[in-house]
Amino acid sequence: MSETQSEVPSPCIKWCIVDRQRCLCTGCYRTLDEIGGWILMSQSQRAQVVAACHERRAQSDWAQVSN
Repeated sequence: MSETQSEVPSPCIKWCIVDRQRCLCTGCYRTLDEIGGWILMSQSQRAQVVAACHERRAQSDWAQVSN
């Protein structure tokens, strides 16, 4: 696999609305730092970010409203 291929896909769902108070995208649940650093992350780091996104989504009051 080349460096440009992504084994861990981006969690981006193309619904980018940033909660400025939390510095978090309400679409994918990544922090602004995670979004900005994604391209430079290793596959392991990306997997950790995706896991954190799932956790944030599960704990989010936004997720409670949409369910």
